[in-house]
Amino acid sequence: MASCTKNTTNNTVATSSNPVAGGTTTGGGTYASGASVTVTATANSGYTFTNWTENGNVVSTNASYTFTISANRNLVAEFSLTTSIQGQINEYISIYPNPTNDLLTISLEGQQTIVITNINGQICKTIKTRDKTISVSDLPSGDYFMRIINGNDKHVATIKFVNIK
Repeated sequence: MASCTKNTTNNTVATSSNPVAGGTTTGGGTYASGASVTVTATANSGYTFTNWTENGNVVSTNASYTFTISANRNLVAEFSLTTSIQGQINEYISIYPNPTNDLLTISLEGQQTIVITNINGQICKTIKTRDKTISVSDLPSGDYFMRIINGNDKHVATIKFVNIK
């Protein structure tokens, strides 16, 4: 018996923010295959939108990304800290050189805990140090986030850096 209705395949779009504090996303949901989908990233104060990634690959540098859906998608809105943080340490934070391939210098004094995560949020390295220079030569090439926590266990900043080989 022939059917009078067309079978429609649905696909799911999941969106998230990295870091979570960086901003919000809209547009996730279930859509008919072939539909035009727009996802939007909105940065929180102190952050700027960087790009949309999927499986660690940049898929768009526009905060509003429109595409035709043909498969399930898992999109991450990447945000970067745009303002220097002043807080308990009373000085601006910077890391350099960025990109790097060996050593990163941090413009902070005192005991710090440095947590380095990859673009997927996996912790790659945790360092408690008073040194201003840390080695990242053991990390593979890629984009990373450095979360800096001061000696009072207060989150000070999250800064993106690129490691190249």
